[in-house]
Amino acid sequence: MAWNFDPTIMGYEWNEEACPDYQRHNPGVLGYQVLRPVKK
Repeated sequence: MAWNFDPTIMGYEWNEEACPDYQRHNPGVLGYQVLRPVKK
């Protein structure tokens, strides 16, 4: 789940100060997606 994922295990950190979270919903094709910005 996007809210529980820890990007530090892959050398990244959340970058939500510069970019907003993005959510989209398309049940027929994609379902529910949450995209969270990261930075190295």
